[in-house]
Amino acid sequence: MHEFQQIWLRPDAPSPLSVGGPAGEPVTPDAPELGLSAELRSELGAWVAAFPAGLPRSSEPIRRHLRAGRRVARRLAGELGPGWLVRCHDHVHDCWQLVCWQCDAFHWRVAPHEPPEGSRTVEVCAEYGFWPLRFDGDPRRDFAPDDAWFALPIGDALVDGLYGWSAGVRRHVDALIGVHGAEAAPTREELVTQGARLATALAGELGPGWTVGYGGVAH
Repeated sequence: MHEFQQIWLRPDAPSPLSVGGPAGEPVTPDAPELGLSAELRSELGAWVAAFPAGLPRSSEPIRRHLRAGRRVARRLAGELGPGWLVRCHDHVHDCWQLVCWQCDAFHWRVAPHEPPEGSRTVEVCAEYGFWPLRFDGDPRRDFAPDDAWFALPIGDALVDGLYGWSAGVRRHVDALIGVHGAEAAPTREELVTQGARLATALAGELGPGWTVGYGGVAH
């Protein structure tokens, strides 16, 4: 089994880098065990300093900062290599995303890999712990709506809607299993209806040549 270390990147944390968890042990960019280049350390510091604190999550400055952060995280993953699992916080959608050391995808792979074949079949499906989209309808190939690996040509509003739907499923399941302090959650019926609307919207934005299925809500 391949062993790896994990590191979390978040610009508004007391330390932008931590190991052992998102609130784990802080580590400085110049730590010898990371071996980061001076250029990357400078880029990381500038990105952290530019975080537009206090603005709404969906504001354009936050979105621009997130896009810049993904580039920084991608470079961080590239310098650390496949022995590290890098996660970057998405402030727009309040979630953590894996960062690949080789490509722009939200995944982690040990070996070098090629982009997926050019399939145009996508399924919208909500399941706890998974992204809301599936490539070729394969449950093992779930992906986020703005994952550059798949590069779906859709707008921010639909991306936000799919993330929000997925978060609603998480809250729904947390409420079902009695997680302490669980947030108010939508009903399953509400989630099913919302998902159907999102699938229709996705088909409309992708246009002819794409096949969009709807797998409903798994819980």
